[in-house]
Amino acid sequence: MISGGSTRFSLFCMEASQERAEQRRGEYKMGADLNGILEYVRARYGTEPEFLWAKSPNNAVLRHKDSLKWYGVLMYVQKRKLGAEDDGSVDILDLKSEPALIGALIDKKGFFPAYHMNKEHWITIVLDGTVPEQEVFCLLYTSDAADELDGVD
Repeated sequence: MISGGSTRFSLFCMEASQERAEQRRGEYKMGADLNGILEYVRARYGTEPEFLWAKSPNNAVLRHKDSLKWYGVLMYVQKRKLGAEDDGSVDILDLKSEPALIGALIDKKGFFPAYHMNKEHWITIVLDGTVPEQEVFCLLYTSDAADELDGVD
């Protein structure tokens, strides 16, 4: 792990918050949604979602441009598959993260153990507006940097 990783994360989050607020000027959204996430990864990382599965045409992966490793997975799933008691379906984002951070987030509203991924190294975020947009952006940063931090797929 890179020393000072948490400092790096905190500095990024502060910079991203200021940058995002300036870009959106009055359009800042409190809760994350699919369109905001796609807009952000295109602008910040140059990432286009890849739709790999014919049987799941709404599901896509986000890849590193250089290594082609996944740093995120976008899916449309039934809420009950996440352990929620609600009916219906929801957009989710699975992100790679450090186990300690996952442990701290898992009890918060809008976060679940990773759906269809390694639960030790990935976390699921519901994109229904529950989780603040800025928090998702910070977690995207840690997911994008996760290969550099620990080499876990």
